Amino acid sequence: MISRTNKRTAKIAYFAVIHGIYFEQFPGLKENLYRYHDELLQKVKANDVEVVDFGFVDSSERSFEVAKEIQKMNPDVVFCNMITYATSSVFAPIMKEVNAPMVLLALQPRQALDYSKANTFMQLENDNICSVPEFTGVAIRFGMVILLTIVTCLACLYGFWGNEYLPELSVGPLWEIMALVIGICALILYASLITSSLKLFLRFKLEHTKLITFLVCLILPLPFVYIYLSKKELRILKKRS
Repeated sequence: MISRTNKRTAKIAYFAVIHGIYFEQFPGLKENLYRYHDELLQKVKANDVEVVDFGFVDSSERSFEVAKEIQKMNPDVVFCNMITYATSSVFAPIMKEVNAPMVLLALQPRQALDYSKANTFMQLENDNICSVPEFTGVAIRFGMVILLTIVTCLACLYGFWGNEYLPELSVGPLWEIMALVIGICALILYASLITSSLKLFLRFKLEHTKLITFLVCLILPLPFVYIYLSKKELRILKKRS
């Protein structure tokens, strides 16, 4: 591996937002959320950058305090970890007072909720995207811009990084979703090809039957070839996972 000639010098302010009353209502939620928060913190730090963690911001009062602390730090960028739902009151003071680019991290821990066991606790653990419209709306009202909003599945991200404590990453379902999208695109293409063939058929008025027959024979097998290849690829991926 080629080492860097110049060491990274970026300074990152990192904090998480939450609706503070949840901690009283749901014992164990704070510990679980902090685990996700700290795990991501360690991954950011592993990039040889200076990261200052300001912890959980769970009230407007705490938000004003953190805003002052971040200003003193003078960071290059601010990471707002949207670890669960939070009101804009815990975000607005920081957004308004801190003169640094803001990045929203909406990283859902689970790949999907287990609806046979789903409850409010599980929902709050995976409620990361809920406040994105509210927070971006605050920025717009201030005449400011959110530099970047990252929305993804934390299990997928950690699976890419090689974490073991989030084993719910499944390559198969991810490829099934991709196969569905590709399949829809293939059907649209298939329909357009059929339409073009019919127009060509009508234009030549049966005078070029060999050409039409060739085109039909070329087009008709395409969906079946796609289905065969996608199932084969999924079987290979499932074996690897």
